Amino acid sequence: MALRNFGASVATDVSVTFDPPPPSDIESLPKGDMWGWIYRRFQHPITTWSPGWATSNVVRTGEDPLDDFKVTVNYFGADKTPYQDVFNLHPVHVLNETTSNPSTVSDPVKLEQQKVSALQALVRTVRANS
Repeated sequence: MALRNFGASVATDVSVTFDPPPPSDIESLPKGDMWGWIYRRFQHPITTWSPGWATSNVVRTGEDPLDDFKVTVNYFGADKTPYQDVFNLHPVHVLNETTSNPSTVSDPVKLEQQKVSALQALVRTVRANS
């Protein structure tokens, strides 16, 4: 689950709530329960959420089951206008994430080296065409 301020201004008094809601005693959740981390993270309103700032949270580990859930974000814009965004999330939206990589390299160090080389080549190309 990722939340980001895509706006051009600061969001204030940002509250994030969940449905189903957290237990009344968040600390009673097992230490390895990812929801406990998320509930604690958003337990209190975020006073200032800058443009571009993002959060990212794991909502499932291993084979833990994941049911549908809803995330509601309430906040105020720079002009104090109240806003609300609601996200109804189904496990398929979370669990079926895929990524692709144009490389056949399986060694993570070599893969990162390829990425650096590609970025260096891009910088050279941009400089040469400037």
